[in-house]
Amino acid sequence: MNRRQFMEGAAAFGLAAGTGLAERMAPAAFPDWREGLLDIHHISTGRGPSTFVVGPDGTTLLIDAGDMSDGRPDDTVLPCLPNAGRTPGEWIAAYIERFSRPLNHKTPRLDYVMLTHFHSDHI
Repeated sequence: MNRRQFMEGAAAFGLAAGTGLAERMAPAAFPDWREGLLDIHHISTGRGPSTFVVGPDGTTLLIDAGDMSDGRPDDTVLPCLPNAGRTPGEWIAAYIERFSRPLNHKTPRLDYVMLTHFHSDHI
């Protein structure tokens, strides 16, 4: 057995051994925020990344907020994620609403918003 055959075999074994490992290790659902923990969520809508942060005391921060377009295909090179059923801002708002529930606010809210720059894919 030469070096190349050994490396190919080792790579194939590694891939086979790891198949399904992430599924077995991953929790059934993303865990809710708990007091004392720092949660950092990177949100990709395909139209400019956003970051949603929940601090240890429950303070929330949104960094950037994606594209301002209405999601039409001619406005961008990349498709809207997870789909074009909503604008990027609507997807971000829905995500924040979902992960703000454990904060026990009457309505989801952002304590702070930080804009890193003005650009067609970041507002």
